[in-house]
Amino acid sequence: MRGEPVYYSVKSKQLMTGIAGSAPLELENGRLKLQVLIDRTSLEIFGNDGRVSISSCFLPPPSNTFIEAFARGGTAKLLSLEVHQLKSIWPAAAAKE
Repeated sequence: MRGEPVYYSVKSKQLMTGIAGSAPLELENGRLKLQVLIDRTSLEIFGNDGRVSISSCFLPPPSNTFIEAFARGGTAKLLSLEVHQLKSIWPAAAAKE
């Protein structure tokens, strides 16, 4: 997520990020549901409808808007992905910074 790894380990049953640590989280019916909120300076991750949450402050470059998903050491199926871009609450001059 914008250069910040967010991952789930099936073996340890942990939801993890590179900067904010980890939280124990069981799969539900073999599935993992994530809601991820990203803004200019923060990353918030909610696992399985809020059973766990991980929040962190981070400062990605404004040009880094990349999101990618993949499985390593096994298989996974991405069932759905929704991306919503919200309008800024900041005046136009501040949004260009």
